[in-house]
Amino acid sequence: MTRHHRAAAALLVLLLTLCAGPAAGVSAGAGRPPDESTNDARGRQLVDRFLVLIKEKDVAGLRRFLSPAFQVQRADGSYFDKAKYLHNPLPTLEKYE
Repeated sequence: MTRHHRAAAALLVLLLTLCAGPAAGVSAGAGRPPDESTNDARGRQLVDRFLVLIKEKDVAGLRRFLSPAFQVQRADGSYFDKAKYLHNPLPTLEKYE
């Protein structure tokens, strides 16, 4: 697995974690647990959109898509915030499932 593939995989895990978090599907005032299937579908949409932007190397689209608080941390402990991540070459992603 190349460095770029590892970076893409780490970002995917990060996005899945964020999308599956407890606040991801909280309905205002609903008072009942969020519908997990709705959360899962929304999470998949967000991950798919992110991966399409990476695959197309769409920096402008990623700039709009990513939160200002975006961070990615690698296994070696290094990390990038949004500005630093977008300033570096994006990972090469040929296809995904």
